[in-house]
Amino acid sequence: MARDLYDILGVKRGASDDEIKKAYRAAARSLHPDVNKAPDAAAKFAEVQRAYETLSDSDKRKMYDRYGEAGLHPGFTEPSRGRAGPAGMHVGGFDFDPDDLSSIFEGIFGAEGKPGARGRSAGDRPGRRPTRGARIEEELRISFMEAARGCKRSVTLRSAEGTKAVEVKVPAGVEDGQVLRMQGPFGSKGQAAEVLLTIRVAAHPLFKRGKPDEPANGLDLTLELPVTIAEATLGAEISVPTPGGPVVLKIPPESSSGRRLRLKGRGIKDEPGRMGDLYVVVRIVTPRVESLDEAMRASLSALGQATPNPRSGSDWAIEG
Repeated sequence: MARDLYDILGVKRGASDDEIKKAYRAAARSLHPDVNKAPDAAAKFAEVQRAYETLSDSDKRKMYDRYGEAGLHPGFTEPSRGRAGPAGMHVGGFDFDPDDLSSIFEGIFGAEGKPGARGRSAGDRPGRRPTRGARIEEELRISFMEAARGCKRSVTLRSAEGTKAVEVKVPAGVEDGQVLRMQGPFGSKGQAAEVLLTIRVAAHPLFKRGKPDEPANGLDLTLELPVTIAEATLGAEISVPTPGGPVVLKIPPESSSGRRLRLKGRGIKDEPGRMGDLYVVVRIVTPRVESLDEAMRASLSALGQATPNPRSGSDWAIEG
């Protein structure tokens, strides 16, 4: 049974948007793979992301409050407003054209109410009225980069007839929790069964979906870049990974921790060809004290004495 989304974030059902956002940030920081090395941290991190994605959206939250998990099902959402491209299938050793089978993936870029997307089912096509069979619901777990670049995966569908292997083309840019909907000859007695395939995307050790301090979705990516004191002070050119391969990033001199650098068009490229950006957040890493010899300690001490006090000014003067 799925956990309550409010319990996942540790807030009450009547929590305000600010309380939900604050709880998400705290949970995301503590569970981020760069910070938390526990075996289940990545799974909990993804769970927190999904909870916030739902509760931070007023429409989704209303549906969840009223219907629970069922309210997040594509069948409960308002008519969507855009359309993703079709996905390909390979069934029982034969390739099928998605249109011939009325097999159209819906909601790839917004199946659960995300703006700018619209799906269409087989029943929407003029002159086509397939007989519906049973509904089949499955989950497909893929890696972060498979979601970013797209992939082909084999999925085993289970119905009253038994099992059937289906090769699914997952389009680039799909997000965790999105539902791919298709119809095909998977039901009993030749009926066209409706298949709802929920995508589960694993966390990545370096990348996070979305802009810094925002919900983990969209085509933008965030990367925390560890740098040394010298690199942050004097500036440096550092090779950083991107979904399209490593690029050299110039770190400006006097870069403090938290500084954001934007690499335009270096995020995720979705199926229609839209490109996200990569946001690199500078994080200064200090050396371990036990690794310093006497000369290094003396140099750091001299640097500290020569550096102006960053806490000067009247705001720092605490009256007794």
